[in-house]
Amino acid sequence: METAAFDKHFQACSQWRKQLLSKAYEYRQWLTNNRLLTDSAEEELDLLESQLSGDQLTLAFIGEFSRGKSELINALFFAEFGCRVLPSQPGRTTMCPTELMFDHDTRLSWIRLLPIETRLQQLSLMELREKPECWRQLPLSSTDPEAIKSTLSKVTETRLVSITDAEALGFDPAMLENSNEQPGMVSIPAWRHAMVSFPHPLLQQGLRVLDTPGLNAVGSEPELTLSLLPSADAVVFVLAADAGVSASDLSIWKERVMRMRFNGNGNLIAVLNKADTISDDMDPSNDPATMLNKLRQITASQLALTTDQVLPISAKQGLLGKARHDYRMLENSNLPRLEKLLADLLISQRGEPMVRQSAQKLQLMIAQSNNHLELRHSQVLQQQQQLSQLSNSNRENVDRLVIMTRNRQTTYQRQLQSLRASQRLIEMQARQLRSIVSDQQVNQMVERTRINLDSSWTTPGLSAAMRQFFHDLDNHLARLNHQIKLAARLQESVFHRFDEQFKVPVPAPKALQLELQMNSLTHIRNETEQFSTSLKMTLSIQNQVSRFFFNTSVNQVLQQTRMMQRQIQQWGHRSLQPLLEHCHQQKHLMQQHLKSLNKLGRSGQDARRRQQALRALADKINQQKKLLQQIEVSLDQPAYTPKLTTTGQPLVLVSDKRAI
Repeated sequence: METAAFDKHFQACSQWRKQLLSKAYEYRQWLTNNRLLTDSAEEELDLLESQLSGDQLTLAFIGEFSRGKSELINALFFAEFGCRVLPSQPGRTTMCPTELMFDHDTRLSWIRLLPIETRLQQLSLMELREKPECWRQLPLSSTDPEAIKSTLSKVTETRLVSITDAEALGFDPAMLENSNEQPGMVSIPAWRHAMVSFPHPLLQQGLRVLDTPGLNAVGSEPELTLSLLPSADAVVFVLAADAGVSASDLSIWKERVMRMRFNGNGNLIAVLNKADTISDDMDPSNDPATMLNKLRQITASQLALTTDQVLPISAKQGLLGKARHDYRMLENSNLPRLEKLLADLLISQRGEPMVRQSAQKLQLMIAQSNNHLELRHSQVLQQQQQLSQLSNSNRENVDRLVIMTRNRQTTYQRQLQSLRASQRLIEMQARQLRSIVSDQQVNQMVERTRINLDSSWTTPGLSAAMRQFFHDLDNHLARLNHQIKLAARLQESVFHRFDEQFKVPVPAPKALQLELQMNSLTHIRNETEQFSTSLKMTLSIQNQVSRFFFNTSVNQVLQQTRMMQRQIQQWGHRSLQPLLEHCHQQKHLMQQHLKSLNKLGRSGQDARRRQQALRALADKINQQKKLLQQIEVSLDQPAYTPKLTTTGQPLVLVSDKRAI
């Protein structure tokens, strides 16, 4: 693959992620060796390692039929095979959403196909992913181009069904092709979804590519609009330069792509494919570069984008140029500029910030450990100083220091009891928070909605039933937000009282934050409302399709509320953990100091031994600090950060009629 900027930048980000994962393992071992691996630290490291191990970047291609999405994917990722791996002949090719990834568990190449009839089971894709028996899996060669091409052609398969059956499966008959041989029958995709595991270097490093069919598939598969597309890290909207922005293109853009941007995904690119076909045979003075730049400006205006976000390309020329090592043709295709732009969107704006966030979390944990070591070191020095001053003192001064130390130990013991009481209050609040978004609460709302859907015999009735579900959910979320504020105040007050009493700055854990899940629920609600206002089928089919869409929405809602429950539970466990750990450590140190003071005065030899032990402990703490500093080195330094630019000279594309 000759995507130099994209490949190098992606590899560097992947290497940084692996380096951080290694550092997290080192830090865990350091905590274990020094008996500092608390339950809260172990939970945080488990979460951090899980994020670093499972991080993927998703690049989605969306557009109407015959815009060249599959051809573009071939040019970007599979040109080294010298042929079109993904079907991309003229006409409708990819008939179902297709995910390209690498299966790290089995490390095998395969294609899994989900029959279209599974829509009748009222199960979402998320549920069906856990049911391998529902999929048809075929082995996929990773070296034989013709064998790969033959196997992947499965995604183009269709079947003929009646209009009634097509509607029952969620299709709009107006968007389907009628059969010339069998009147009354229409052509639908044979498969609902396809997943492809392939050992491409970028896929192996965590890239996932989503290829979508046209408008009808986008509108009829709920999980595409509810989950797959909104979760994409970058979206390439593919247009045909010779057609401009058609009515169906604009429909997809406004109803699907723009909605993703308003829900927080701003990484959008529009490409004008087939730019090599642009010419004006009647007026040679209209050169292609001028025409393309004008088309680029018009497209940017229609889609409310900047001109830098609209790129004329020729996927065909890019594929030919790479396959034939014709670098002039490749440069003319404008594909290298698209690769640089994708590297910037996927890595600089998405991948690196996610890894940097993990690095910052690890740095914060290491800083807290370092603060703990600094405190222990200062206390050891203080004890050394006290022993030095008392070694020649009378017993009365030793007894006075024993009383002071014992009083301080008692203070920490009482503080521990107070903190445990506060911890019980916070855990009780956490249980109340979880109950608001519990599966039981959500399922009760779901059952009421299903009853209303079954009893609805009008389109407004179906829409009202689904709106009522989200109205009830909004009420629960409002209660949740109110209770979160109360819980945050309790946590803040406990840390404030501790700071006032002990004058020791113990950093509080992050406040409970559920904004990400809240935003996802808002998106699900908006998409469901959009669906309910666009029902155009017969009423009996509307009811069935509405139930199917609603079931998918419910699964997405449950996924988000369960994430909320887990985060609330983790927050309840961690909220006062730093204070509890600090008090435990101080109590232990006071206990050790008391032992040494009780021995002092009985013999000078005991005092000397204690001084030696304290010096050894101080040296050990310094060694621990050095090891900790070594772990922290270069946590936030990516190995490769190229300067990417999307600006350049006006595009000149040379038509090439040769076939690949």
